[in-house]
Amino acid sequence: DMFSFDWKSNEKPVLWLFHKSWCSACKNLAAEFSDPVKSKGVLELSKKFVMVNVPDDDASEEYQIVNITNTLGNNKYKHFFSATYQVERAMKEALERLKPAKSRVSSMEL
Repeated sequence: DMFSFDWKSNEKPVLWLFHKSWCSACKNLAAEFSDPVKSKGVLELSKKFVMVNVPDDDASEEYQIVNITNTLGNNKYKHFFSATYQVERAMKEALERLKPAKSRVSSMEL
């Protein structure tokens, strides 16, 4: 539970997964998370993150530190992720952005 988690000693990036019950992209993403083939990459990458599920009105802009948008989705809704491959790409981008500058590669393979 996020209230008892030791945030100060945590060294992993935190992925806040915001979703709304009325959102069709969120519903599609939930279905993909249930598919072991489609969610395999996200599941593997999740070992490098603290994953926080934030449903409906619990979402708050104050939690966003590294703003990763969905460059593979609809430009009008840049924070909507409707497929696990989009989340997987965003997780890889977050890890790349959070690396110390000297260890970053010149081109990201996402």
